[in-house]
Amino acid sequence: MTFPVKSLNSDQTGAPTLTGQAGSLIALLDACLINGFNLKTLDSLVVASNVATGTVSAGHGYKVGEIILIAGATPSGLNGEQKVVSVTASTFTFSTTESDTTATGTITAKIAPVGGWSKAYTGTNTAVYRSDDVSGIRHYLRVFDNYAGSGTTRLARVRAYEAMTDVDTGTGPIPTVADAIGDGMVVQKSYTTDSTQRPWGLVGDGKLFYFFPYHRGDISDPSALYSRDGGCFAFGEMISFRPSDAYHTMLIANEDDTTYSQPPYQNNYFCNVGGGTSGEHSNGHWVARRFDQTGSPIRFAKCGETVIQTLMGYQGIPYPGPVDGGLWIAPLRIYEKHPTESKAHIRGRLPGLYQILHDQPLNRFDIVNGITDLPDRDLICFELSRATSWNQDGQCLVDITGPWR
Repeated sequence: MTFPVKSLNSDQTGAPTLTGQAGSLIALLDACLINGFNLKTLDSLVVASNVATGTVSAGHGYKVGEIILIAGATPSGLNGEQKVVSVTASTFTFSTTESDTTATGTITAKIAPVGGWSKAYTGTNTAVYRSDDVSGIRHYLRVFDNYAGSGTTRLARVRAYEAMTDVDTGTGPIPTVADAIGDGMVVQKSYTTDSTQRPWGLVGDGKLFYFFPYHRGDISDPSALYSRDGGCFAFGEMISFRPSDAYHTMLIANEDDTTYSQPPYQNNYFCNVGGGTSGEHSNGHWVARRFDQTGSPIRFAKCGETVIQTLMGYQGIPYPGPVDGGLWIAPLRIYEKHPTESKAHIRGRLPGLYQILHDQPLNRFDIVNGITDLPDRDLICFELSRATSWNQDGQCLVDITGPWR
């Protein structure tokens, strides 16, 4: 079985670490998108009454609901992605259709990566990622993970390209040089350049991923001041409403690399719904080309329930909802407006991501389900900062069940 969406975060055992040091973001993306993490060799894997029980006497660290990848087992039907159903300190179980048996072979388990992604090119502290899904447009993401910015290496420089021939050479940059700082935008990994481990979360499918770094958080002290201050970096294909859209790759990052500039580093206006100050776009939000497939990259904005909120998960209606006692959310549409046009156009929507219509009802990494209109989906909460505040003010939800498309 293959699970279309994976959710990974810094609370998982063996998770890659995010710090302000060079290379930490690339190592994290490698683990989450391609390789997986927390690899264990099983002492045994036994099937009884459609339940497979894996034993790791030294401990495994897996949690209920996590997607793991089994390899090396005979019968081969036990291999592949499996969802953990129950755990003890030394055992975990998952459902199977295999007959009762004791599996043989050198059997391993690990947290499954998002999958469907590859490294097209690599260099020193540089990596280029690309979707493997041939049904998509497969644009490239270049990550330079040692950007000094204003004298610090705690940033990573990111830029997308329509085509690339090596780790440093590409055409069709997203955004263009004229429209961004230097040679792309930035992701702030940490507030400091040291080895302090910062919280993070990543959710993706084979065409797009969202990455939520908490650059002022400290894993060793979750209650630290500003520990929930965070935003979103995203790359991949939106869901386009235009048939045969060949340029709907989006890149969301930060356009500000001023030293210790507080919110702009991380939130890139991601908390906003309804556009930036001019109403037709948000800073840090780019799509490869216009909906008519012409021109250069163009900024876009997210539009949700703007009558209720202008910031996701901030203020809004009471929680629980007064009508049905539920948690209310809204999908986010994408719209764009060329400077020469008087009206904006709805281009598509953000896959799997939802606006919370209440005032901060959840905590980071909380899992919720049974939501109206999405009764069979699990969703995970991420905290967001708003552009005018150092503190965490908003929240969003991301569908971790899928499929998104």
